[in-house]
Amino acid sequence: MSLPDNCEVVAGHLVFWELALPSTLDDDEGLYEYVCFRACTNGLRPAGRQQVIRYPLPELEPDQLVAWGGRTLEPADVQLYRDQGMVLARIALRVSPMGSAVSPP
Repeated sequence: MSLPDNCEVVAGHLVFWELALPSTLDDDEGLYEYVCFRACTNGLRPAGRQQVIRYPLPELEPDQLVAWGGRTLEPADVQLYRDQGMVLARIALRVSPMGSAVSPP
């Protein structure tokens, strides 16, 4: 299985660039299950809990675009998502390759 477009491995972390509702980001166990599933199905071993950093949706001029996790958002999209209460989020999970030695916590 390959990583989704909104996901990449950066400096030993599986990083997700999400557009989500705060309630989804507040569901710590559900979020952990999601990121661990993605890690494991891509040959990566989770090493701890995920870290979530939230960002507000930016204010855009009519001719501006914002790129976030493989998607490009136009001003109308940003306003629609803002009206729905969504935020941008960076979710990072420390990982190592499945075949590597396990480091102590």
